[in-house]
Amino acid sequence: MAVDSEVVAASPETAPDLNPSQTWLHNAKVVEVLGSDSSHKTICLLLESNGVKGILVANKTPFPEAVDQLLGLVPKTLSCSLIFPATEKHINKYRKEEKFIVRETPEDYETITKEWIQQSSLELDWVYNFIDGRSEAERVIFKDTDSHNGFLMAPDLKWNGEDIENLYLLAVVNRRGIKSVRDLTANDLPLLENVRDKGLAAIREKYNVRPDQVRIYFHYQPSFFHLHMHFVILSYDAPASGVYQAILLDDVINNIQMDSLYYKKATLSFLRKKNDRLLEMFRKAGRATEAPLAMARRPFSDGQPVVFAIESVDDFNQCVINSPTPVLVDFHADWCGPCQLLGPRLEEKVASRAGAVLMAKVNVDDAGELATEYNISAVPTIMAFTNGECVGEFKWKMKILRHSNGKAVVISIENVEDFTKYVLHSSTPVLVYFWADSNGLSRLLGSRLVEKIASRNGDLVMASVNIDWAGEVALEWNVSSVPLVIEFRKGMSERQIKK
Repeated sequence: MAVDSEVVAASPETAPDLNPSQTWLHNAKVVEVLGSDSSHKTICLLLESNGVKGILVANKTPFPEAVDQLLGLVPKTLSCSLIFPATEKHINKYRKEEKFIVRETPEDYETITKEWIQQSSLELDWVYNFIDGRSEAERVIFKDTDSHNGFLMAPDLKWNGEDIENLYLLAVVNRRGIKSVRDLTANDLPLLENVRDKGLAAIREKYNVRPDQVRIYFHYQPSFFHLHMHFVILSYDAPASGVYQAILLDDVINNIQMDSLYYKKATLSFLRKKNDRLLEMFRKAGRATEAPLAMARRPFSDGQPVVFAIESVDDFNQCVINSPTPVLVDFHADWCGPCQLLGPRLEEKVASRAGAVLMAKVNVDDAGELATEYNISAVPTIMAFTNGECVGEFKWKMKILRHSNGKAVVISIENVEDFTKYVLHSSTPVLVYFWADSNGLSRLLGSRLVEKIASRNGDLVMASVNIDWAGEVALEWNVSSVPLVIEFRKGMSERQIKK
């Protein structure tokens, strides 16, 4: 069981009303420091007494905002949680180890992850007891009893329920059978929107925290496989709330609105520790390796990868700088339309060279340090390396990306002159797409529009307008939000589409 507690120094004789976990804690000895995190001011200790193990998670409490409370701060600087008794799974969860990125395709989920879930999932009786009100009912701060779209909300064990600057609540849905975001479709949108809207309203009513100060996310992979969401105040840098660990609820809703089966089709990335069972299963299936070439796409005759992903400076040094074979480095981004068209064509060319040239893919959003080191100011940028030296570079300067039949597909609009020339004076219908780097939905939608336009063989053109680069164009056409699509025929706007 997990127990929120203040560590008590009293002996069983002086405090006969101690519960079993507190009595055990009094006699326990420190066996191992499983891990510590200076940024979150957390330490995890493995304890043991009479052959029974437990884990003590100690967090430094935040400073009180009231000045008159500071004098009494010293004896109250630690907030502790005790996991007792602790299984090997608990111990492995809290032990600090090297982490690896796993990219799970829908096929991987069906053939690898589902088996792991069946083998390692914790029993969910405690979740069902919580939902049905048979346990921890006193912790619930909001309850929607609807069996299909309802949920319960309670403070997470990492929060003491009082310090608003560390506000952290958990929403657990009533409906059974939804394990994670992988199971969500358009049929679940009413559930997701209900949890979001009523959860934020409940937090505002009880804690006086505005909705724009709370982020809501799922973990993937989750710690238990019954759908739940985390509500965390923006001022708190909660553990496991970063990339490769958390997926924002708003992003999930937007993705499913665009494609009902988005999470049935998507490749999802997540972190696993070095000795993690799921990572081991991916490696045995040949779907993950410790080597930086984990994302090989096309092998040549001796089975070595031709196109591979670079995720760190060490990867870059090993696979590019120290490569005896010439390497093309493709700096790209998922949201970049031209990258989606140019990248596959370059990969095909490299694959046709049977290993004479290699190609390294660098996603600038995942490897920002590399992008900064090589002064990548625009994507796609292609750099050619031989014997560790850059011998050539191509930056995306083209106004027009052409289809294989020679007709225009995507036009990059950077100013009013571009807009006049390529949109207003175009004899071909043009979809003008206004978007922004900061808007995740517009990046995703843009990539899909590029694919659709490319399939039209030039009878329709897409003009891409990044409002951060072409603000004067956005002002000219009164663009107040993105994404926004305006269709032009013979220089006249025919219709406007907003998401």
